[in-house]
Amino acid sequence: HDGRELKIEGYKAYRSFYARTHYSYREDRIHEGRFAEWAETVLRLPKALVLGGYREGRLHAVSVAYWVEQTLGYSTFFRDTDALREGVNELMFHTIREIGAGIPQIGEVLGRPYQGGNGMDRYYMLRGCKIARRPAFLTISPLARFALRSWSPDRYAMLCGRH
Repeated sequence: HDGRELKIEGYKAYRSFYARTHYSYREDRIHEGRFAEWAETVLRLPKALVLGGYREGRLHAVSVAYWVEQTLGYSTFFRDTDALREGVNELMFHTIREIGAGIPQIGEVLGRPYQGGNGMDRYYMLRGCKIARRPAFLTISPLARFALRSWSPDRYAMLCGRH
């Protein structure tokens, strides 16, 4: 599988998603070559699960999840405007949960980090998700800690488990 469909049709869906949301994380993917590099990287990962949402034989939505130990992490989801109108997000999230439930070695599906009760948090909680606190080991250089605490205290608090 060379990923041609993800690189071409997935890119179209991503461009539509970006035009609608101006999503800033990994903004470099708005460039076709960078999107293709991202797609190749994802497809090479042995425990990456890439799902496509199709309508009339054409890819309109992409979900990516990563299997780490007993957790399936729902990492990436984007869809074009038509797929959004048709509610593909419900189908894709349900499919990820169904896959997680069907693999005995997977004990949980991680939807996303809690963001303080915003709309997306409510979206997931209304669909049966629970807020789970997990201890983490965080190592950060003193300079990075100072910068993060100074310019983005909310993000720093999230990293430290205080939100």
